[in-house]
Amino acid sequence: MVREKNANILVVDDAEDVLSVISDLLRLNGYRVTEASSGEAALTELSRGHFDVVLTDLEMPVVSGMNVLAAARRQDPEMPVVMVTAYSTIERAVQAMREGAFDFIPKPVRSEDLLGVVERARDRSASAEEMSGSGLRKGFRGEPFCVCVSPAMRRVMEEVDRVASSDATVLLLGESGTGKEMVSRTIHTRSPRHEAPLVVINCAAIPGELMENELFGSERGAFTGAAQRKQGKFEMAEGGTIVLDEIGELNLSLQAKLLRVLEEKEFERLGGTKTIPLDVRVIAASNRDLEVEVENGQFRVDLFYRLNVFPIELPPLRDRKEDIPDLARHFVAEMARELRKPVETISDESMQILQSHDWPGNVRELRNVVERSVILCDGSVLQPSHVIIPERQHPRGKPAFLEEGSSLKDVSRRASSEAEIEMIRQVMEEVRWNRRKAARRLGVSYKTLWNKLKEYHLG
Repeated sequence: MVREKNANILVVDDAEDVLSVISDLLRLNGYRVTEASSGEAALTELSRGHFDVVLTDLEMPVVSGMNVLAAARRQDPEMPVVMVTAYSTIERAVQAMREGAFDFIPKPVRSEDLLGVVERARDRSASAEEMSGSGLRKGFRGEPFCVCVSPAMRRVMEEVDRVASSDATVLLLGESGTGKEMVSRTIHTRSPRHEAPLVVINCAAIPGELMENELFGSERGAFTGAAQRKQGKFEMAEGGTIVLDEIGELNLSLQAKLLRVLEEKEFERLGGTKTIPLDVRVIAASNRDLEVEVENGQFRVDLFYRLNVFPIELPPLRDRKEDIPDLARHFVAEMARELRKPVETISDESMQILQSHDWPGNVRELRNVVERSVILCDGSVLQPSHVIIPERQHPRGKPAFLEEGSSLKDVSRRASSEAEIEMIRQVMEEVRWNRRKAARRLGVSYKTLWNKLKEYHLG
């Protein structure tokens, strides 16, 4: 017998066979389903009560899926609405996302795609409901980007509230894991652009030679393999907000092109001749000290001043320990739900362990530790035996095995993870935290180094 999930789904489609197939699949997987065979019927159902997720066809006569989306958002801006359509073009996807759709899937619907997006939408709905009744400030999709107990985070919240209603460019600074992306999402949701797209791009995760295409798009035939026109992130964010995470990783050539786009408020796709006007709000984020990067010649001073209109610095978790209890309790509730564990709370002794740690990986590390603890716990209370915080040892001096020509792969075979951490740290310091240079020195790909830095909470 399938266990019933605590979620009500409204399924809307004017094609009876599609409506029946989708509804039956959801019911077989434990969801409670209400069917609507037209847009008009969907509006009636919405007027009768609240749904955790709305799954609606886009193309319907009289009352379209976009009308259903608008009605759902009027009732509850946090209600996730998933659009289903046979016309699965990028343009329609962007339009739906601009209007606030949670996600967009094409017909014919694959069962794994449908169940995956409904699960994520349900989690968003549950998070939003939980957050509305807690002391946490609500961020994008209910994420707890901050808890306003500590003076440091109260100051950040005041700055977010001041800048959100404007179109000013924001520069978010702080260590890795402090919540810069969550802050950027919260600024967007509190801005006049909140119904338009929010597009996030990690400048460190994409090789430099591909980044221009990702940002500005390309025309068909612009380069080998360009079989069709590609929209860039700026074009996808039209009318909304673009978040340039890890902005310090852009090379100087691309920095110059980005500066021109920000100043002229227009751009051209690669291989194109048409100038495209730009209406986006820009939020940039970095865990580096960009003023030091400017002094070292690694970051353009004119771009820095263009981005540094309204800087917000996020404090590390070790400087806001008053926030740890509420954050930890939120993560316990989130992980218990995701992992289907009976954990309800944290013992006082366990909370003392969490509050005594310095958290070099900040909120991200706290979340990871709580997740591991929930996995280990079979009861309703997290006890000290469940709370395991990995030790980090950073020996002084250069390790003996760090010799000219040795690679990270060699070290990984011969040394412990602590030695690997120290090797990465020392090489990064020697190249002034230039990840591309460090990857070459360590004899690994850029992606491998990036994953190691995330794994060990470095940089």
